[in-house]
Amino acid sequence: MTVGTARQYSEKRTRDHIDRFLELFHRVQENRLDEGFVAHLESIDNLFPEIDYRAYQSVTA
Repeated sequence: MTVGTARQYSEKRTRDHIDRFLELFHRVQENRLDEGFVAHLESIDNLFPEIDYRAYQSVTA
C-alpha cells in the first residue's frame, strides 16, 4: 500500500471491508441481522463461493 493510485485503492478497499465487517458485527450483537443484508455482503465480498462452511465446523460426539 505504498505506490501511487494503487495505494489509494488498497486503502479504500481495506476501509470498505472493515466498515462492512463492523456493520455485520454490530447487527449480530444487536440481534438485528437480516437475510437481505447478508446476501448483499455475500454478493460483494464472496471470495470463495464454492467453499462449504460446514467443513470447518467443530465436531462433537
